[in-house]
Amino acid sequence: MILFPLPKVPSSSAISGAEVSVLSRHVELYESRLVISTEYVGLKYLVFHYPITTASVGIAINFVILLTLFGFSKLFTNYSLIFYGLEI
Repeated sequence: MILFPLPKVPSSSAISGAEVSVLSRHVELYESRLVISTEYVGLKYLVFHYPITTASVGIAINFVILLTLFGFSKLFTNYSLIFYGLEI
């Protein structure tokens, strides 16, 4: 079972530039442009297109998880606190 497909180009050999050679003397080049486009899917798409919403949801999920763990830790601990001489 493959959860994530392997990338076509390994990240260790990332493309950092391009070189174009014109071998004809009769061609005049006035302008050139290199356009790199990517197609994000899944979580990368959400983080790229909706960064504030994704960050808010991630922080809220972490907050809920921490509150749940803190609540369960209080549920399973068996001790009493003494506050101002009164046992709670």
